[in-house]
Amino acid sequence: MCHTCDNPPCVNPDHLFLGTSADNSQDMARKGRGMQGEKARTAVLTKEDVLAIKGMLDAGVVHRSIASKYGVERSTITAISRGKNWKHV
Repeated sequence: MCHTCDNPPCVNPDHLFLGTSADNSQDMARKGRGMQGEKARTAVLTKEDVLAIKGMLDAGVVHRSIASKYGVERSTITAISRGKNWKHV
């Protein structure tokens, strides 16, 4: 079940709608309620880091060099460049 009121303990039938776990996750993301960016407990980068990384990408700096500078995997930089990670920045 998914909640229109975003209160998990709520059982008011008027506040519930059928949906899969994926539907619920998409609803959460659409409403900006997920743990994204610096809010994620596993985050290594800050918003400022990502803005700087995007600038470096625009300037043609290679992913490996950026990853080394920020202490992350090259795949993290690739995901940022493709808009898969940190797309809200």
